[in-house]
Amino acid sequence: MRLGRAIIPSGACINCSPSAKLPPATRTSWTCSTHAPEILQARVERRHRHSSRMDAPTKLSANFALEELLVSDTARKHGIANTPTPEHLANIKRYLVPGLEAIRTLVGGKPVRSHSAYRNPAVNALVGGTPTSAHPLGFADDITVEGLGAEALARIIAKAMTARLIRIDQLILESGRGVVHVSFDPRARGMRGHQPRGAGTPINWRFFG
Repeated sequence: MRLGRAIIPSGACINCSPSAKLPPATRTSWTCSTHAPEILQARVERRHRHSSRMDAPTKLSANFALEELLVSDTARKHGIANTPTPEHLANIKRYLVPGLEAIRTLVGGKPVRSHSAYRNPAVNALVGGTPTSAHPLGFADDITVEGLGAEALARIIAKAMTARLIRIDQLILESGRGVVHVSFDPRARGMRGHQPRGAGTPINWRFFG
């Protein structure tokens, strides 16, 4: 029988006979046909546990994980590591995630989908973001909610802002992209606007009255 590259001699199993006299460098590789399945299964389980730890999302709250806030097709396409600095990661945790949870509450617990949250400066420039964008600081996200159109979602948030149920720095309905931009910059200026034609184009700051 073989396990890896070692040929297993009869009666020399270290599991059956720990005192079996085998070369020190190979002792841990030898086992008999009875114990081989146990050894192999244990190895598989260890690898599975290790893989699960590596692949498990980094939960920042009950409903949001760090990985979904860093996803960027543009970064992937250009081979850019869209990794936040410690300061920007702190902003994501302290301001952005609690804000997204608040929006989830406003829409009755429906999942809020992140389309473009954190962008490092290089990624932000490639997508046409402005130099003053809140995305590279970790404050902003472009979101949708299943079952709600972008304008309907924006109006729900705008109404909550008026009622002082949520503090938002910028709310922008980007109807051309079908998303709602929300920024939780702690300045919380309460700006609300409509941008019908995409990044870098004029914003109507009187759209919501």
